[in-house]
Amino acid sequence: MSRAPASGPVLLLAGLALFVAFVIAVLPRWMAPPVLTTGSPTASKPSSLPATSSSVAASPAASTPAPQPTEESVPRRVDPLPHASSPAARDDWSAAVSAGFAALERGAFAEALDTFTRADAARPGTAAVADGLVRARAGLLEEALNEHRSKAEAAEAREEWPEALAEYDAALRLEPAVAFAVDGRTRCAQRAALDEHLRRYLVKPERLSAEAVAREAAAVLEQAGEVQPAGPRLVAQRTALESLLAGMRQPVPVRLVSDGLTQVTILRVGPLGAFKERAIELRPGSYVVVGARTGYRDTRRTLVVPIGRSPAALDVRCDEAH
Repeated sequence: MSRAPASGPVLLLAGLALFVAFVIAVLPRWMAPPVLTTGSPTASKPSSLPATSSSVAASPAASTPAPQPTEESVPRRVDPLPHASSPAARDDWSAAVSAGFAALERGAFAEALDTFTRADAARPGTAAVADGLVRARAGLLEEALNEHRSKAEAAEAREEWPEALAEYDAALRLEPAVAFAVDGRTRCAQRAALDEHLRRYLVKPERLSAEAVAREAAAVLEQAGEVQPAGPRLVAQRTALESLLAGMRQPVPVRLVSDGLTQVTILRVGPLGAFKERAIELRPGSYVVVGARTGYRDTRRTLVVPIGRSPAALDVRCDEAH
């Protein structure tokens, strides 16, 4: 028998099966949409190769948006120095600022002020330098105030009231409301005024011969007695003035000499008339003795009567004719 007629259908079925397999395997890949890549210049063009499902899954960029930069993730830019932006200049500026704060720690405020001033000139307006300048100036002010306070207190201890007053005034010019200087000035002004009153009576004790002046001196002496504590200078002044006032109350013998023709008068005491020699008693002090004679120029003499002892004889006469 002959088998030729059966091979034709077999071959036809085999070819049809291969075609179906090809369509199933390849056609879906041709029909899949192209994969787009965000930000790519060729995103609108189809890929020249078909994308497999495995390649899409393996690409994070295809499914997850790229992260955007935040303010924290971007490094901050350091402004360069206005007058010198080189790294060496920035290092010099940083070293100067560090040296300034080191000087503050040592209490070298003048050095710190100079250093921060130069740093501020190189790079104005930085917070660190501004803080350093404030602290340096405050330290210098405190140093100056402490120096004036020390000098004033030393002058007070010596009872040199005008000198102490000058130091407190200097402190108040730096800081008008500083408490120690306000209190010290009030205290020293009172003591300086008292010291000046006492000094006047002691330097010119003859003024005490006037009753009004003696009463004033007694009042000042009473005021001085109320000052506590009293230093050695005040105690000595009070003792001396007490002795002067007591001595001023004790008359002293005085001898006057004339020509028997001159009329003699002691101002604030009264006329004595004409005489050749006269003894009187006067309280200590300074007196003006006037001589007058007809046809002659008047004469004026000063008589100083010390406390507790008689002065030399005073000659009063008019001997110069008109």
